[in-house]
Amino acid sequence: MKSRLSIVLSACLLLTAIPALSEASPAYDFTSAPMGPIAIGETAYVVGFKFTANSNLNVSSLGFYDDAQNGLATSHEVGIFDASGNKLTSVVIPGASGADLVNKFRYASIPSLSLVSGASYTIAGATSALDGYNYGAYPAGTDIVGLSVDPSISILGGVFAEGSTLTYPTKTFNSYLYPTVNMNVAPVPVPAALPLLGIGLVGLGALRRKALSVKA
Repeated sequence: MKSRLSIVLSACLLLTAIPALSEASPAYDFTSAPMGPIAIGETAYVVGFKFTANSNLNVSSLGFYDDAQNGLATSHEVGIFDASGNKLTSVVIPGASGADLVNKFRYASIPSLSLVSGASYTIAGATSALDGYNYGAYPAGTDIVGLSVDPSISILGGVFAEGSTLTYPTKTFNSYLYPTVNMNVAPVPVPAALPLLGIGLVGLGALRRKALSVKA
């Protein structure tokens, strides 16, 4: 009986070490973004948005908006900052068509970055006067057509700073969202067989009770 119990328990514990695979997806997407009142291409800004992680997340890549999906005029550094302004990660999105195009954004991979549920962060990118097009500024969820936000995050509002070097942006667009930067996120994997551990423990209890009743 002890041998049978230990085999079942060992199997359950082994299975809990196998994570469930979570596929990364863009933090937000939209159908179209009409031209906004500010032409970022007229000068250089750092533009992005603040957000809260609604669950523990892994970020696998960062993206920059390719307005016409025909390649970026120049390269752009995109990064994520914590609530204190510390840069947690960044990557340079190459110009032209040097980065993968996914839903209007050019993405470059980063070492997996873990975000903590309930914490606030900022994602931002350095723009350039060479870009030559507007990114658009709109109240999140209204004028951007077909806007959908991954439920794993909540967008708190757009932010910006002057300059062409990636820095922590602190000036706000009130509740506005500029579709300038994006990221691919996925929930932190939960062991695929964690529920099986509970089932296994219930089974062990039943076996134990059966063994005791037989002895009685």
